[in-house]
Amino acid sequence: MSTDTLTYNEPYILPGSLKSGKIRRIPVNKVYDENHFRLYPNPANKYVVIEYTMKKENLKGFISFMDNNGKTVKSMVLQDNHDYLIIPIADLPNGIYICKFVINNKIIEAEKLIITH
Repeated sequence: MSTDTLTYNEPYILPGSLKSGKIRRIPVNKVYDENHFRLYPNPANKYVVIEYTMKKENLKGFISFMDNNGKTVKSMVLQDNHDYLIIPIADLPNGIYICKFVINNKIIEAEKLIITH
Protein backbone atom coordinates (compact mmCIF):
# COMPACT_ATOMS: atom_id res chain seq x y z
CA MET A 1 0.00 0.00 0.00
CA SER A 2 1.08 3.49 -0.64
CA THR A 3 -0.18 6.70 0.86
CA ASP A 4 -1.21 10.01 -0.73
CA THR A 5 -1.39 8.51 -4.23
CA LEU A 6 -5.07 7.91 -4.85
CA THR A 7 -6.47 9.10 -8.17
CA TYR A 8 -9.97 8.74 -9.51
CA ASN A 9 -11.49 10.15 -12.70
CA GLU A 10 -15.26 10.59 -12.52
CA PRO A 11 -16.80 9.20 -15.73
CA TYR A 12 -19.41 11.14 -17.70
CA ILE A 13 -22.56 9.10 -18.03
CA LEU A 14 -24.87 10.32 -20.76
CA PRO A 15 -28.34 8.97 -21.47
CA GLY A 16 -28.70 6.92 -24.66
CA SER A 17 -26.41 7.13 -27.61
CA LEU A 18 -25.09 10.27 -29.26
CA LYS A 19 -25.27 8.75 -32.75
CA SER A 20 -28.67 10.23 -33.60
CA GLY A 21 -27.36 13.78 -34.05
CA LYS A 22 -30.53 15.23 -32.51
CA ILE A 23 -30.78 17.64 -29.61
CA ARG A 24 -32.15 15.80 -26.61
CA ARG A 25 -33.98 17.34 -23.69
CA ILE A 26 -33.66 16.03 -20.15
CA PRO A 27 -36.57 17.29 -18.02
CA VAL A 28 -35.78 18.59 -14.55
CA ASN A 29 -38.28 19.76 -11.91
CA LYS A 30 -36.68 22.43 -9.75
CA VAL A 31 -37.53 26.08 -9.02
CA TYR A 32 -34.85 28.76 -9.33
CA ASP A 33 -34.94 32.41 -8.39
CA GLU A 34 -32.59 33.73 -11.10
CA ASN A 35 -31.73 33.26 -14.76
CA HIS A 36 -28.91 30.79 -15.15
CA PHE A 37 -26.85 29.42 -18.05
CA ARG A 38 -23.99 26.93 -18.05
CA LEU A 39 -22.28 24.95 -20.81
CA TYR A 40 -19.80 22.08 -20.62
CA PRO A 41 -17.46 20.45 -21.51
CA ASN A 42 -15.29 23.27 -22.75
CA PRO A 43 -13.36 22.63 -24.94
CA ALA A 44 -15.90 20.35 -26.58
CA ASN A 45 -15.37 17.55 -29.06
CA LYS A 46 -18.59 15.70 -30.03
CA TYR A 47 -21.29 17.39 -27.98
CA VAL A 48 -21.94 20.22 -25.56
CA VAL A 49 -24.32 20.11 -22.60
CA ILE A 50 -26.22 23.31 -21.84
CA GLU A 51 -28.05 23.79 -18.56
CA TYR A 52 -30.32 26.80 -18.38
CA THR A 53 -32.94 28.28 -16.09
CA MET A 54 -35.44 31.06 -16.74
CA LYS A 55 -36.86 32.35 -13.46
CA LYS A 56 -40.34 33.20 -14.75
CA GLU A 57 -42.96 31.23 -16.65
CA ASN A 58 -43.83 31.96 -20.28
CA LEU A 59 -40.61 33.74 -21.20
CA LYS A 60 -39.35 33.51 -24.78
CA GLY A 61 -35.78 32.28 -24.73
CA PHE A 62 -33.26 30.79 -27.09
CA ILE A 63 -29.63 29.68 -27.27
CA SER A 64 -27.48 30.60 -30.26
CA PHE A 65 -23.95 29.82 -31.39
CA MET A 66 -22.01 32.48 -33.29
CA ASP A 67 -18.74 31.97 -35.15
CA ASN A 68 -15.80 34.42 -35.20
CA ASN A 69 -17.44 36.41 -38.02
CA GLY A 70 -20.56 37.08 -35.93
CA LYS A 71 -22.69 34.71 -38.04
CA THR A 72 -25.24 32.56 -36.17
CA VAL A 73 -24.39 28.95 -37.04
CA LYS A 74 -26.78 27.12 -34.68
CA SER A 75 -29.81 28.23 -32.72
CA MET A 76 -32.54 26.57 -30.67
CA VAL A 77 -35.70 27.82 -28.97
CA LEU A 78 -36.03 27.05 -25.25
CA GLN A 79 -39.27 25.31 -24.38
CA ASP A 80 -39.16 24.96 -20.60
CA ASN A 81 -38.10 27.11 -17.66
CA HIS A 82 -35.31 24.71 -16.71
CA ASP A 83 -33.69 22.10 -18.87
CA TYR A 84 -30.48 20.37 -19.93
CA LEU A 85 -29.76 20.19 -23.66
CA ILE A 86 -27.27 17.76 -25.17
CA ILE A 87 -26.26 19.33 -28.49
CA PRO A 88 -24.19 17.43 -31.06
CA ILE A 89 -21.52 19.67 -32.60
CA ALA A 90 -20.02 17.36 -35.23
CA ASP A 91 -21.41 19.69 -37.94
CA LEU A 92 -19.41 22.68 -36.62
CA PRO A 93 -15.75 23.04 -37.63
CA ASN A 94 -12.95 23.49 -35.11
CA GLY A 95 -12.77 26.99 -33.72
CA ILE A 96 -13.98 29.46 -31.14
CA TYR A 97 -17.69 30.23 -30.85
CA ILE A 98 -19.80 32.48 -28.68
CA CYS A 99 -22.83 30.81 -27.12
CA LYS A 100 -25.54 33.32 -26.15
CA PHE A 101 -28.42 32.85 -23.72
CA VAL A 102 -31.20 35.23 -24.78
CA ILE A 103 -34.53 35.90 -23.00
CA ASN A 104 -37.15 38.23 -24.49
CA ASN A 105 -34.60 39.54 -27.05
CA LYS A 106 -32.11 40.50 -24.31
CA ILE A 107 -28.74 38.77 -23.97
CA ILE A 108 -28.62 37.41 -20.42
CA GLU A 109 -25.24 35.67 -20.64
CA ALA A 110 -22.66 34.77 -23.27
CA GLU A 111 -19.85 32.27 -23.00
CA LYS A 112 -16.92 31.36 -25.23
CA LEU A 113 -16.94 27.75 -26.51
CA ILE A 114 -13.91 26.07 -28.05
CA ILE A 115 -14.57 23.17 -30.42
CA THR A 116 -11.78 20.69 -31.17
CA HIS A 117 -12.56 17.51 -33.13
